[in-house]
Amino acid sequence: MHDHEKAGSHTGAGNSRIPARRPASAPPAQHGLLGLQAAVGNAAVVQMLRGADQAPRDVQRAVEPRTAPAAGAAHEGRGGPVAVQTAPTDGKRKPPPVPNKPDKLSAGQTSAAAEPAQAQSDTPAHGYTLAESASLVFFRADGRSPEVIRQANGMRSRNNTSVATELAMFLEDPIAYARAHVSSPKPTLVSTALDEDCGGYASNDRHLYRIQVSGWHKFAAPPARSKILTKPTVYANSTSLETATAAVIGPVGPTQEMDFIGGIPLAAITGCRRPGESGFSAL
Repeated sequence: MHDHEKAGSHTGAGNSRIPARRPASAPPAQHGLLGLQAAVGNAAVVQMLRGADQAPRDVQRAVEPRTAPAAGAAHEGRGGPVAVQTAPTDGKRKPPPVPNKPDKLSAGQTSAAAEPAQAQSDTPAHGYTLAESASLVFFRADGRSPEVIRQANGMRSRNNTSVATELAMFLEDPIAYARAHVSSPKPTLVSTALDEDCGGYASNDRHLYRIQVSGWHKFAAPPARSKILTKPTVYANSTSLETATAAVIGPVGPTQEMDFIGGIPLAAITGCRRPGESGFSAL
């Protein structure tokens, strides 16, 4: 039995066969795929295996060249050229590239950084701010009778002026405007007081008129560093000093004087105390 296997022969039907000799160029059978790779080269084997759908992936990896392809190289795949990404040499995986942000915003988008912030303020340039509605009572000693006052449609200033123009002059420098009137009464203002004595001007030979404003609006002056720099308060018949048609400023001076710009409207004069009388009667 041992001799039969060694001879490599097989008997049957009186004939014997001698196995054919393998070509010298053929790879040894025991080397298998490695022998084929050594004979024809790595590239050819890789190409053959990648062209066969049934070739296992682990077999393809076994015969692929061990050297990494150059950066940016490409190989032919089933769907055409495929880019090959080279792994970094330090063994760390390179993070995916971050897409560049567009320089310009698309239509309909807005950016808070692209628009400068706008300062919001309810305080106008002159510093006076609307505080509250006001109803005040003033007094004025005057030698004119109620009939003359009604005929003049109120108490007009000696110099006719526009309330808007005079009020604008006041707002430019309220302190200087008020001091100038105390030292030399302005012909564009009509003076009143907060008390019936009217700073000593009321007497038995004068008419004392009561002036009352209702539904007017108080405008507070900006804060001052000292009492000397305190600006007069403004009362007007509008919620805006720029559109007012009647206004009074004060108190001014030690007598608590209140000055109407341009005059006192007839509708604001609500009563009169005639010389020698003790009470007020309707105008």
